[in-house]
Amino acid sequence: MSQLGNRVLSHGLAIIVGASSALAALKYIEQEGGSKTPVNKVQDGAVSIIGSGKHQNEFGMNSRLPVIKSPITIYRPNPNLEIAYDARSKNPVYAMERIRLDPKEQGIQAADRTSKKFYEAKELHSHHRSRNGYFHKSGFDRGHMAAAANYTNDDEMNDTFSLMNVSPQYPIMNRFIWSRLEELTRKFVREKSSTHDAIVITGPLWLPNGIVTDDVGNKRDWYKYSFYGFGSPPSVIQVPTHLFKVIFMIPKSSRTSRMARGESRECDLDEVDSFAAFVIPNDKFFGMKSLNLQNCLVRITDLEATTGISFFPFDEEEKLQVFDLVTEDVWMRMNGNVHDSAAGVGDGVGALVTEMSNSQFSKHRKAKIRKKLQEIESIEKVKLPLHLCADGSCNEVVRIKQKYLS
Repeated sequence: MSQLGNRVLSHGLAIIVGASSALAALKYIEQEGGSKTPVNKVQDGAVSIIGSGKHQNEFGMNSRLPVIKSPITIYRPNPNLEIAYDARSKNPVYAMERIRLDPKEQGIQAADRTSKKFYEAKELHSHHRSRNGYFHKSGFDRGHMAAAANYTNDDEMNDTFSLMNVSPQYPIMNRFIWSRLEELTRKFVREKSSTHDAIVITGPLWLPNGIVTDDVGNKRDWYKYSFYGFGSPPSVIQVPTHLFKVIFMIPKSSRTSRMARGESRECDLDEVDSFAAFVIPNDKFFGMKSLNLQNCLVRITDLEATTGISFFPFDEEEKLQVFDLVTEDVWMRMNGNVHDSAAGVGDGVGALVTEMSNSQFSKHRKAKIRKKLQEIESIEKVKLPLHLCADGSCNEVVRIKQKYLS
């Protein structure tokens, strides 16, 4: 496999420990006067606590271990944005957005960003923060996870300029490839704005960049990790090897029905009727002239395995398999494009999807996937979710400008 192919390594492998595991969440709440103050509070749905932690001490009294702060901070600056920030990597674990549009408006009329500047999270200790000074002459852009252009409200746009919402990106990635994926996301939102709300979840990944065969006789492969960092040691911002984005479309009628029933949950898997998930390498893309976004599609369960995030923690695991089958069906339908070198995917992401197609999508496998999807629809009476890329909507070739590669 080529050097870039090793860097990207198959998205389909579920082999990385989730970066979002933590014992407690540091939640921000609104105090009187509008200030955001961190408090120690376990948040339902954000973390899992197993066991009571109680025991009898030598005096026969119940006691607990002392409370410490988790490295994960849950930050909710407005009702449409939630950021989980990790003080270890100085990156967000994820940024989750709810994008709603007024059907009477034509598209997303973004607020003015000319006066916006990136700012540090002063609520955190200085050694836990991502710092503006660290980015100076680092060679990396401050890349938004929740895109600023998604917001029409000036205050909400300003919230996206917190360094809690930033992962370092190579300029070529941030300004060309990632920005095109953000535009594609807004295109999906515009097309469904009259009937749907969008939930968009974005974040960094650290994936293996090679496979090492042990020379002492162990049977299993070892997966090698390698990534950059910058800052002022020991306070260092880690550079992710990849970035992910998952888009869920939810009918507005579902929200109305839930409110009528008095339910507080935002959504569950049954209500998502269309979706797409992407993983793209955070790379300089040397030797590549272009990248096709549809060749960066991944399965939901693979993304859950690599992020450690449960996108639908209240739903059964079997339901997620339907989303995987729908994604695999899209892979099969676009198989010709994956093999088309003219798409400009070179030996990077597209080549790895090609490997998966050759190894996993035999004639028998293809027939099995389609048969299972038919059974789910006809026998189990489950309406299949639509993949946002099923009609070729993600067949977007991003031309890589060579002048930014030096």
